[in-house]
Amino acid sequence: MGELHPSLLEGQWGAFELDLDALVAAAPEAVEFEAVSPYPDVRQISPSSSMRACPQRTSWPRSARRLGPELRSAAVFDEYRGEQTGAGKRSLAFRSRSARRSER
Repeated sequence: MGELHPSLLEGQWGAFELDLDALVAAAPEAVEFEAVSPYPDVRQISPSSSMRACPQRTSWPRSARRLGPELRSAAVFDEYRGEQTGAGKRSLAFRSRSARRSER
């Protein structure tokens, strides 16, 4: 690192040297990148009813399955079993967060 002589350029300038071979060797092999959307995530709550014997992972609402890679997170936050759901059934409520592609 050093400064350039004032007769070379107007103003005060500095210079430095990088050892790119050492930098690349010290870097992790794979750098993961995820584009950041300029739009806020979409958050929604979706109900789903299923048989009690079905695992929760197979009960995801269709809306969440359609999102595919845009789905950031999803979780069951409520389960109801009672007369209103019918014999042997349950009602699950899912909270999901997904990426928004456009302003729409």
